[in-house]
Amino acid sequence: MKQDFQSLRRFARDLLPGDFQQIPVGEIIALLEAHDLRGLQIENISRQAEARGDGLHLRVVELEAQLASGQAQMIETRAKAKWHMEHIRLGNDIISNHCIAMQAALIEQSIGKGDEAALEWISNTLDGPGLLPSCAEAAHLPDAKEKGPAQAWLDGKTAEHEAMRARQDVEHGKAVKL
Repeated sequence: MKQDFQSLRRFARDLLPGDFQQIPVGEIIALLEAHDLRGLQIENISRQAEARGDGLHLRVVELEAQLASGQAQMIETRAKAKWHMEHIRLGNDIISNHCIAMQAALIEQSIGKGDEAALEWISNTLDGPGLLPSCAEAAHLPDAKEKGPAQAWLDGKTAEHEAMRARQDVEHGKAVKL
């Protein structure tokens, strides 16, 4: 939408009492911002504002630069938000699918099909995405003899995950703690 400075003056005159020519620059800027007129393409506004002789044209140029910068930041922020939302959804899907598989495993065991049938559900859940642990690797972990291979595996993988999160916190800023 294109709008000339005179149209903007008429618009402002309807919103602000008194002689518009006497309105301070700050109030004009507040008016523009309050009514979200920053995105309008106003022909010749800088030249007409310059004719007022009160420095409004400099503020208009400054606001145009801020608007361009703000629009770029908004586009970047939206892209980041979309990326984060996609990853949150992926994380939710993974957790949900794993919990549902574990529930199915417990149901399988509770209806009398036994521990082996339940373990098959868990194994299939890990095998699909290639997450089956190496039992031989777990048995050779430094703490495996003291803690047992399963606990040593859990401790080692938990430490790896915490180190990765610490690196991410440094790279992307600390996550919000709830």
